[in-house]
Amino acid sequence: MSRTLTRRTLTRRVLAGLVLCLVVLGGASLLGLRLHPVVVPAAIAAILATWWRLADRARAERSGWSAPWARDREVRHTLTHDRRLSALTWAVHGLRDGRTWERTLSPLLIDLVDHRLLTHHGVDRATDPDRARELLGPELSRLVDDPQTPPRSQGALTSLIARIENL
Repeated sequence: MSRTLTRRTLTRRVLAGLVLCLVVLGGASLLGLRLHPVVVPAAIAAILATWWRLADRARAERSGWSAPWARDREVRHTLTHDRRLSALTWAVHGLRDGRTWERTLSPLLIDLVDHRLLTHHGVDRATDPDRARELLGPELSRLVDDPQTPPRSQGALTSLIARIENL
């Protein structure tokens, strides 16, 4: 089963499987059929697991933006002294679609960039964009100029996080 399943999703799926087993066994009993109480739930569990696995894969590979690096089984930890950046590194492994990037990760990264510019260099990106661009370099400038475009690989995201930390 995918490691990215949330506890709530897993609970819903288990409950749905149990309800389906009870309905099938109860319906068969009402019709006078004698179904094996172990084989039927096992067959239903196998069918549902296969169906949900294929649905998860199709959802992850949906047209538009996809993040194959977000589905990696191995998490590469970036050494960092800032808890926010460390948490961000782990959070990206749950990233499944562009909405997560646009709603959560991109604004967080830009907030971190602005915070680092202000606290470490005394530069406000809104009032001194030329100095901010000079400090940011091309990689981070692209992030703040076009926050809707996610990095192309896990390495690019890791590089962005490391660059923010070094800011």
